[in-house]
Amino acid sequence: MFTLDLYFFTLILNPMRIISIIITDLAKDKLIAEEKLQRLINDKGDLETNIVHIKDQLREVVNLDRMIIKWKDYTNMDELSNNNDNEDK
Repeated sequence: MFTLDLYFFTLILNPMRIISIIITDLAKDKLIAEEKLQRLINDKGDLETNIVHIKDQLREVVNLDRMIIKWKDYTNMDELSNNNDNEDK
């Protein structure tokens, strides 16, 4: 319990670490989704079923890609905002 509390305390004190963890986790999820998509594309099963599964998996890849882009936008805006605040002082 103490180790977990210390871990979360460390995350609170280091927002750059949180930013890095989120982007890494999203990238991992995207790679997994792309691997599943590739397997579906190469699958020799029922065509109608494969089409539905491929479209669903492609939707997942696109969603994760958008999430990565949005996360990068949010984190860049925060960094720019902090830099501007420091320049105003």
